[in-house]
Amino acid sequence: MRPKPRAFIFDIDGTLDAVTVGDTRFDIEAAAKAGLATIALLCGGTAENVLRKTGAIAIYREPADVLAHYDRLVA
Repeated sequence: MRPKPRAFIFDIDGTLDAVTVGDTRFDIEAAAKAGLATIALLCGGTAENVLRKTGAIAIYREPADVLAHYDRLVA
């Protein structure tokens, strides 16, 4: 069953800044349960309004767009 936050819990001890990248509301929900924020991608077919409503901190068309805006994301 999804979402499974356990998939994100591996090395997070409070000293690591991390964010996830996903393309469904399930990805965002699972990350939130693990205490992580999510950058969402539209290339997975989920509507932008669904991703935003679920809690995505940023939304891009595809992975290349995330890389193109990386400096702004980590600032």
